[in-house]
Amino acid sequence: MSQTILITGASSGIGKASAALFADRGWNVVATMRNTDDGAAFVGRDNVLVTALDLLDSDSITTAVGAGIERFDAIDVLLNNAGYGA
Repeated sequence: MSQTILITGASSGIGKASAALFADRGWNVVATMRNTDDGAAFVGRDNVLVTALDLLDSDSITTAVGAGIERFDAIDVLLNNAGYGA
């Protein structure tokens, strides 16, 4: 059974690269981002679920975690990459 990682901020940069790396290494990946259109790089990958998540919206967090668990049965690791820099 593969392990599952939920990655916040997976639409670009380190989050996107991490999601690709984990997926390439056989992990299930819940790639979260505010705008799921930015997850086009993951289309067609059976072990990647792209889902919306906005850290300022607790309902979207609950929904994203639930979708990951529904798809992959569990979430083993959280990589909290989302953030804002100025």
